[in-house]
Amino acid sequence: GKLRGEFTTPVAADAANRNWGYLAWEKGVLLGSVENQAHNVSPRYQLTELRTESVLLFALDPESGAVKWRHQPKGSIRHNSVAIAGERLYLIDRPIAEADRVTQFKRLGKAAPKLTSADVSGGTLLALDLRTGATMWQNASDIWGTQVAVSAKHNVLVMNYKAVRHNFFEVPSEVGGRLAGFDSNTGQRLWDQEAKYETRPVINDATIYAQGGAWDLKTGS
Repeated sequence: GKLRGEFTTPVAADAANRNWGYLAWEKGVLLGSVENQAHNVSPRYQLTELRTESVLLFALDPESGAVKWRHQPKGSIRHNSVAIAGERLYLIDRPIAEADRVTQFKRLGKAAPKLTSADVSGGTLLALDLRTGATMWQNASDIWGTQVAVSAKHNVLVMNYKAVRHNFFEVPSEVGGRLAGFDSNTGQRLWDQEAKYETRPVINDATIYAQGGAWDLKTGS
């Protein structure tokens, strides 16, 4: 439990957005993001600091605290849409879903109705070099997802919507009902299909599992 170090986000001390959002450590690199302070998504006042989007992604040297690289999105980075496998970091950069933002909090507040897929802006799926932040590839063709997971063993990235079994933590942009797989080395779409699931999909070897079914990782069948 001894304190080894303290790290701050690489922005000005008086910046409007400066708190940590995403946090990970991989292969000697400390990765993080700067959360969007204004984008609250909880309809209840007890959880008004529930934030899901970030305005900057970065990597630090965990020994010195020095900044290794920064990635400034064109839109926004949802925390669930970041994943790491091997020497790459994957993310979806997309316009922020303003319909998710909650400004009127109520003690018994409920989530707003879901949007349709036509109402939610698409984004760009990117692969960045873990150590330099350089873009290895990007795919902006029908990138609808809000969450990704990657199998390093099978070189497949899965894109999906977040799914929960209750309505409180749902946000309007989590449309649901769809899964897709991509080649994690090239960004090429391998398959894309309708799918019903009620929990976060989990990759176990060559199978995707979620409450509602199981799918072949490489084909979607």
